[in-house]
Amino acid sequence: AITGLRINNQPVNVTDQDSPLSKGINETKEIVLSYQQNFLSFDFAALQFNHSSKNLFRYKLTGLDHDWIYNGNQATATYTNLPAGTYTFVVNASNTSGIWSPHTHQIRVVIKPAPWATWWAYTGYALLLAGAIYLFVRVRINRIRLQSRMELQEKESAQLIILDEFKGR
Repeated sequence: AITGLRINNQPVNVTDQDSPLSKGINETKEIVLSYQQNFLSFDFAALQFNHSSKNLFRYKLTGLDHDWIYNGNQATATYTNLPAGTYTFVVNASNTSGIWSPHTHQIRVVIKPAPWATWWAYTGYALLLAGAIYLFVRVRINRIRLQSRMELQEKESAQLIILDEFKGR
């Protein structure tokens, strides 16, 4: 059973204001968090109470951990600086004989991306870049046109001077 949740090293309860939990942590199937709430600690317990110090735990965060993390009899899992994404925290316990339970407890964790890392933001970045490239090309073309006009005017004035000298002779 999952017995506790800490976000950014602060315990989270259902009764807290702005709590991501709508019911008890052990009954919750999914938690949705902001990008700033990416430091998580889960507390858990085995439901065998005689010789509880002999209970062993293993857990993994699907989407981050590839294999089980064996935690001995320590009943806490901590994850820091989690990137935005969807994860599933899975915990399993063994009994005092060391036999792993076929039952696991899972909770889905969704960490939303920062506003500047959403697809809307990336679309805006792409549009800004395209606009900057368009503006650069437009200014460059206008400069080339202006330079061509100036060269043409210089040639025309040189020809007019030559023509005027020819007429004067």
